[in-house]
Amino acid sequence: MHTTDNPYGIIDLRRMFWPQSTDPSVAYLYTEVEIPDGERSVQVRLGSNDGVVLWHNDERVLLSDTERPLALDQDRLVIRLSPGINTFLAKVNNTDHNFAFAMRLLNRDGVPLRLTAQFE
Repeated sequence: MHTTDNPYGIIDLRRMFWPQSTDPSVAYLYTEVEIPDGERSVQVRLGSNDGVVLWHNDERVLLSDTERPLALDQDRLVIRLSPGINTFLAKVNNTDHNFAFAMRLLNRDGVPLRLTAQFE
C-alpha cells in the first residue's frame, strides 16, 4: 500500500520500483473513494508518463495511448460518484525512463475534494 502526501497526487512509480528496470513496464494503481451522501459530479484530472487507462466502478472511462512526460491535468473528464464506495483502477504504461502518475478529484468549480488517498 502506498500513501501520497503530494498535494497534486503525484506518485513517482520509477522510484517505487527502483532498482528494477522500469523500461518498458506497466503498473496498476487501485484506490477507493467513499461518498457518504448523494450522487455528485466531479472532475477527474490525470497526468501520466506514459499512457493510461482508467476504470471507475469497473467501467472504462479513459484510454490515453500515448508517450509523454508527466504533467498535471493532461487528461480531464467528468464522472458521477455514487453514494458509498467508488473504485478507481489505473493502468499506467511506461516505454522508458521516467514513470509517474497523478490523479486529482475536483468539484464542479475546480476546487479539489478533501480526500485521504491510498494506492495499492
